[in-house]
Amino acid sequence: MKHDSKNETGGDFASKDLLGITSNCLRCGTPCRLGKPDPKARAIVRADKAGFCPNCMIEHFFGSAEVLKLAIAKLGPEIFLNAEWREKTLRPVMRGLLAHTQMPEDSINWIEVVGNWGMPWPKGHEPKEMQ
Repeated sequence: MKHDSKNETGGDFASKDLLGITSNCLRCGTPCRLGKPDPKARAIVRADKAGFCPNCMIEHFFGSAEVLKLAIAKLGPEIFLNAEWREKTLRPVMRGLLAHTQMPEDSINWIEVVGNWGMPWPKGHEPKEMQ
């Protein structure tokens, strides 16, 4: 699957970084900008060396929260492509989650999230914490 840092709303997570240093996502290969981790962020933080793109980290979050994992197993990851469902059901959850991260909402490319759903995590690089 072809990867780029643009999402369907035109957001670009890479352009929001001040350091300008790039790395590829350890899972899917998407180019990512590295940054300074914010010690106040409690969930997803920028990687200062190597890490995972916003799309992979969102899948990790949804796959690690049991209630969400069960709902996605029932509905399928394609539910993320339904704009009405995202707006009415997912947006409140995302606002709550992203308030505790360094990741802006427009950095998520839902087409990439769905396309890479279930992709294995590289051995030795599985996210132990949200990073």
